[in-house]
Amino acid sequence: MPELTVFIDYSCPYVYRAAEWLHTLSSNGAGLPPVRWRFFSLAQVNHRVRDGWQVWDAPTTNPAWQEEDYARGLRYFWAATA
Repeated sequence: MPELTVFIDYSCPYVYRAAEWLHTLSSNGAGLPPVRWRFFSLAQVNHRVRDGWQVWDAPTTNPAWQEEDYARGLRYFWAATA
């Protein structure tokens, strides 16, 4: 059976709803294929300046990481990977 790939960003409020919906479908015997969850940074896609910057290049230690838009979801990705 083919795999269903779902791209997620933990800072997006719709991710939980999608996970809940997929769980409900699979619980009802809908016969869903296996789900593969992949990271997708909305901050990267919506970054104002397209200068080659990548969200993964954000500094690992930054005292002001909460104030900077680009780093919002990065720590969620690190936690999920760990």
